Amino acid sequence: MLITNDQKTIVTSSRDKKIKVYDWINDKVLATLSGHSSNVESIIFSFDEKYLFSGGDDKRVVVWHTGLWTELCYLEADFPVYTIQIT
Repeated sequence: MLITNDQKTIVTSSRDKKIKVYDWINDKVLATLSGHSSNVESIIFSFDEKYLFSGGDDKRVVVWHTGLWTELCYLEADFPVYTIQIT
């Protein structure tokens, strides 16, 4: 689970192949992101929170635009992606 710096938005990943974006203050689902074909194991924001990166058992890292909550691109890995680190 991730919380944005302004603490208004929560992002969760799950074993249902989806990422959910919540406005927890107003109790609303802002987006459901479907870009993985298996469990989503890892999520992380870019430092400026303009992008969300997700990794999963499907050996993909998906890059999401957080302003529109849309998939920008994905990268194929050789193994399932259980953790993502940005430097």
